[in-house]
Amino acid sequence: MTTLSLRALNRATLERQLLLRRAKMSAYDAVERLAGLQAQAPFPPYYALWARLHGFQPEDLASLLLNRRVVRYFQRVDLYHVLKHKRRMRPDELTAEENLASLTTLHGVPAHRPAILEALNTWSLSRQRSLPARVLSQGQRRRVSLARLRLLSRPLWLLDEPATALDDAGQIMLREAVSAHLAAGGIAVIATHQDLPIASGRQQSLLLA
Repeated sequence: MTTLSLRALNRATLERQLLLRRAKMSAYDAVERLAGLQAQAPFPPYYALWARLHGFQPEDLASLLLNRRVVRYFQRVDLYHVLKHKRRMRPDELTAEENLASLTTLHGVPAHRPAILEALNTWSLSRQRSLPARVLSQGQRRRVSLARLRLLSRPLWLLDEPATALDDAGQIMLREAVSAHLAAGGIAVIATHQDLPIASGRQQSLLLA
């Protein structure tokens, strides 16, 4: 088995993100490959594609947006992404299962349905998996967002107010998920205003007045 050097790994990451050289591909294919582009302001996705694609013109992306082949997708407050979109519907009209698949793909992980269903079941969302997001409670939406942690296998979790809107059962699930992550050697950095006692792992707290 070949072990990549740090330099080779970094270059492979840049190649995956189309940052080593301008690629000869369509704007649509680039958005699909990148699993989305940061689009909080109007111009950044145009800059991102211009820097990555040979011969890119602004109308290439504009036409995709006008024809709804890609959409600006709202993930959380003040954060938007441009995503490939095969269905002409808003994120609130996507089901819990589809939203979790989108979140997973956004992080560069293949959205395999059996794994997604297992993650939803872990957060007690099996009955809601086919419901559109607009009918879910805030706590259920939070559970969908947290369910992605089971699919991403990241050693470091950065969580900002993860317990917000969760009921007692949801908070227990969150504590169990974090405890399991720590027990497996992972790290979690959590910003929270709520008490979140964790059963395992070395813990350090920083209280801000």
